[in-house]
Amino acid sequence: MTAAWCGLAAALLIAAALSSRWLVADVQGLGASVSARIGLTRLKVCASTLSDAQCQEVPWSKLPGQVEGGGWMWIGRATFALCFIAALGLIALGGMAAAELEVQLPIPAPRLVMWPCLALLPFMGAYYLFPPRAFSELAAGRGFAFGVLGSLVGAFAAWRQLKDDWR
Repeated sequence: MTAAWCGLAAALLIAAALSSRWLVADVQGLGASVSARIGLTRLKVCASTLSDAQCQEVPWSKLPGQVEGGGWMWIGRATFALCFIAALGLIALGGMAAAELEVQLPIPAPRLVMWPCLALLPFMGAYYLFPPRAFSELAAGRGFAFGVLGSLVGAFAAWRQLKDDWR
């Protein structure tokens, strides 16, 4: 059962990292609508009127000049990396559970997997709570939800693998 929980959490974390909808905003008025989709590594803006529609996707590294909120973009990049680190750990832990392997390390493997899962939560909170002023009207999107759910399920799955004397 632990392998299934680990697989689910890893899939959620990978989907979260690759999602372009961590933060979203839809604004409509005067015959036009604008939608902004912000992922951990890129920004996508779509604008449409009755006669025209355009979308542009820009990676954070391609934005010109000094962008307000540069630290916020680095929090997003760190969150992106932590999602993959936690997902890889969960895949390894799930594989060990499915194969009934036990690895002897100074720190138990489930604890090593649980730490990045729990470390994701403050990074995700900072990414959501402290965007630059230009992005302050954004709401949490599905990438954010996948990240929170994946990190909590992953931490739970890793915690279940800990022996009683390590808890």
